[in-house]
Amino acid sequence: MKQLMYLCLIPLILSCNNSHSPKPVDTSYMRTGFYFLADPQDGVKMQRKNSTETFYIAKTPFASVDNIHKTKLEEDNFEGKPYFSLRMEFDAKGTEDLKAGTGHPLHPKLALVLANKLLYVVDNASSIKTGIFTIVLDGYSEQEAKTVRRAVEEKM
Repeated sequence: MKQLMYLCLIPLILSCNNSHSPKPVDTSYMRTGFYFLADPQDGVKMQRKNSTETFYIAKTPFASVDNIHKTKLEEDNFEGKPYFSLRMEFDAKGTEDLKAGTGHPLHPKLALVLANKLLYVVDNASSIKTGIFTIVLDGYSEQEAKTVRRAVEEKM
């Protein structure tokens, strides 16, 4: 992990010496949570997992991993192929944060970041009132799915 951090800092350091270069890639670690999209000058640029799409994400989540108190990893099959999903439950504060941020008309889209990976950017059309949600870990192996669950449990 330290090697990765050092490699990520090199472009940032080099770009500081050239005031005419475009905004450098942001190497911030994005914790698990729900985020609003942001303007380029205010957000962290992230590429959606398994995609070439990039989005600017607010620097802090409106509902964070700090308030997830229970997880459950589930395996299922679709057309003979296994897939994993992660069920997460928020505590009372997280449920209120999630309810306040989802379905918000000023934020037509929201992002779900899971352990520094942008998994989904979705329409923010309805409110999540229960504080319980399940995400499909599309394309994840069993080991990767377990690693994601551990990251959530360790509040990453």
